[in-house]
Amino acid sequence: MKLSASTKISLAAMAAAISVVMLYAAGMIPYIRLVLLLVSSVTIYALLCEGEFLFAFLAYIAAGLISLLIVPDKTFAFLYIGLFGHYAIFKVFIDSKVKDKIIAHCIKLLYCNAFLALGIFLALKVFNIAVPDISLPQWLIIVAAEVLLIVFDLLQSFAFRIYEYRIRSTLVPRR
Repeated sequence: MKLSASTKISLAAMAAAISVVMLYAAGMIPYIRLVLLLVSSVTIYALLCEGEFLFAFLAYIAAGLISLLIVPDKTFAFLYIGLFGHYAIFKVFIDSKVKDKIIAHCIKLLYCNAFLALGIFLALKVFNIAVPDISLPQWLIIVAAEVLLIVFDLLQSFAFRIYEYRIRSTLVPRR
């Protein structure tokens, strides 16, 4: 069943609003910041699950712009805009196009690494943000980043399943 235009707009507005609230909370609550960042990245899945990539992208853009205006800790707004917000769109797109799970996972990891490298470059060269002195070998930091990206992907997949099996039927009319 195709969604009506008003349902698409409502889902997009709801996804953007929930994302902004989660990003705002991430800037205020110190102990669960990463969980809130994860939840903010999952909210557009309601649109992706229905095949509405354009509305999902619009919700991502709206959430990113609004969060830049009102989120107290801009770090989370930048993390959302730089990687976590659009990753769900890319993930669903790749998972629908590439049937081999290992190749799909490698593509998603390369995507994350590209945006992570771009973010680090922008932080260091454009915004002149000082890097804290970490007394760990660089290879260990890279391995830790890869593990965190893989864990993020797995948690996001888990959250997608929760939406599909527990929440979707209450938001989207029955087929």
